Amino acid sequence: MCKSGPTRRLLPAGLAVLLGLGGCAAMDIEQGSYLTRGQVAKMEQGMSRSEVRRALGEPLLQDPFHPRRWDYVFMRISEDGERTYRRLSVFFDGQGRVARTEKAGSDFPEGYVPSSGAS
Repeated sequence: MCKSGPTRRLLPAGLAVLLGLGGCAAMDIEQGSYLTRGQVAKMEQGMSRSEVRRALGEPLLQDPFHPRRWDYVFMRISEDGERTYRRLSVFFDGQGRVARTEKAGSDFPEGYVPSSGAS
């Protein structure tokens, strides 16, 4: 037997309110390779690909058309819409050794700072 009392009518209304509130929460969005200043400082000319992998991890981008270049890219969009972008590109010579590096975007942080101030 189905009851149609006040409790039965409040349940759908309560669920609708909870589902509606779920869309109101903003979140930080972080993507890519989060590198610290210490990790970047370890990079030296002449390092092998395996040494770079140990120091920085797998690169985010390995372009098949530019096999001598690895890119470590990090992007973050905070709750208030502030955007952070950092890139470290590692260029290898013909023997697979680091020839040079290039940095772009904001400075690399001292360590990982979740949510607030990761720029």
